[in-house]
Amino acid sequence: MIAAVTTAVMTFGLTGIASCISHEINWCYGLLGCLVSAIVPFLFFTFYLDSFFIENIICFLGTIVTSVYIVIDSQSIMKRLSLEEFVIGALMLYCDIIQLFLFLLSLMGKK
Repeated sequence: MIAAVTTAVMTFGLTGIASCISHEINWCYGLLGCLVSAIVPFLFFTFYLDSFFIENIICFLGTIVTSVYIVIDSQSIMKRLSLEEFVIGALMLYCDIIQLFLFLLSLMGKK
């Protein structure tokens, strides 16, 4: 329940941030590249080490990456997509929200 409420609050907040930003956010793509390249070595280590700490780092970085994707997708729905592309944009945003929920659930669901 806590993960669901946190996901909802984060989604509304990130969508509010996306609606307040008036210019393009091209710097987010650089941030995403850095974060994804930071996640890859941790994923490699999880194959060989069963560490609770490494799994939490992966979930934390994944939460940040997914949050940035929610901002990017929300802004693209509001400002760049045409009327015919709204369904695709909504599906992309829905997938981001589900991914955020799964990362938060794995962060909060540890023993």
